[in-house]
Amino acid sequence: MNILTFNVVVFMSIFFYASTAAALRLAGDGGGSTSDVTPFPNEPPPEAFPLPSPPASIQSANNKHTRMFMITVFPRVGFAYHLALSGRFFLGGELFAVPIVHEVEGEEPLLVDAAGVGLGAYYYFGDKTPAGWHLSAFMGLGEASADGYDSVIFYEVNGLLGYRWLWKNGFFMDLGGGAGYLSVPVFETRSKGGGIRLQFSFGWMF
Repeated sequence: MNILTFNVVVFMSIFFYASTAAALRLAGDGGGSTSDVTPFPNEPPPEAFPLPSPPASIQSANNKHTRMFMITVFPRVGFAYHLALSGRFFLGGELFAVPIVHEVEGEEPLLVDAAGVGLGAYYYFGDKTPAGWHLSAFMGLGEASADGYDSVIFYEVNGLLGYRWLWKNGFFMDLGGGAGYLSVPVFETRSKGGGIRLQFSFGWMF
């Protein structure tokens, strides 16, 4: 090894050692570190152990769902919109139609067209609000007409005990049973009827 080669090797070794030492010292004392600088000061720091979202029933109990659109398919056809007045109580209005067929002895069955507006209320109990078991009440008022009869005002009331299945996306199905009363005064003795009511409905909560 000649003198020139030896000098180059020594110079490169010293340069490599000096640059490595400088870099380690800079990282150690934080001189050029950006760890103390927050690039997005308005964003909260990430959670070390993020908690999973609670199930739909618990979210609902925390008033996640405050509005409800419901479609009733039996025993009447109705479209309802309800608002939460509290964590357990919903109140709303409904547009509905009731298909009524009256059997008349010796005559053709009488088909009655009945439609109106109603007021409905739901009260949920238990820790699955607004899912699980509930009590509901409905009162409707409308107009009924049939061939050969004048149009008249009718009313319907019922009270039900039901159960609601609620999915995480807000979709639900209801099944209930109870008692109801329907009055259509145009039909004389056949104008009033009460008895057991079964109801099926579905919709969305949001």
